[in-house]
Amino acid sequence: MYTVADAEGSSANKIIQLNVGGQFFSTSRETLEAAGPSFFSVLIGGNFGGQRDAKGNLFIDRDPKLFSYVLNYLRSQCTHLAIDKTNKSKLQSMLVEAEFYAVQPLIAEIEELIANMDKQETEQKKKHWEYVGSTMTMGPAQPSAFKNLATVNGPQGDASHTTPAVMPSAGIELLTEHDENSSDSTDSSHSFGGRYLHEQHAQLISYAATHMDLDF
Repeated sequence: MYTVADAEGSSANKIIQLNVGGQFFSTSRETLEAAGPSFFSVLIGGNFGGQRDAKGNLFIDRDPKLFSYVLNYLRSQCTHLAIDKTNKSKLQSMLVEAEFYAVQPLIAEIEELIANMDKQETEQKKKHWEYVGSTMTMGPAQPSAFKNLATVNGPQGDASHTTPAVMPSAGIELLTEHDENSSDSTDSSHSFGGRYLHEQHAQLISYAATHMDLDF
């Protein structure tokens, strides 16, 4: 049976050449055996039965970039995973590769990282909805200090300014004063009072039509 050892020599520490997705990697038997029983132990034992490239290197049809992380993990004797551990998407991709190569320590480490991230996401969502719930149970907003102000439309129909929602009082005060003195008035003064009263009513109606958008 043709094995890696036969191809590379009898020495256990002989350099092993791998072609992963078209990219070449050089490593040692010791490194490939660092994780114990795995895809690589089968590879070294000669039971791989895989393809070889034109130079006789074993060809592994996987992502070479992700394989480099796996190989570096084996080189550190399974003690250091040199990837961004906060990138969940990348961790999930690495988990797929770790499962393919059957590197059990790497599988366990990545699964723990993903589980911790899922836990943190769940806690953050819980806190978010608790906050939303607390804001929804708060009492209604306090009345505005300007609740007695009414919006008055400008010439173009826009709320250009505000004014107290009251009717003009000047004419009413003058009318009251006139009524108090009506008993002492002459005929001409009554005539004047009638005209004055009519004018004031007209002003009040005009004011209402302007500020209440009514068509008189």
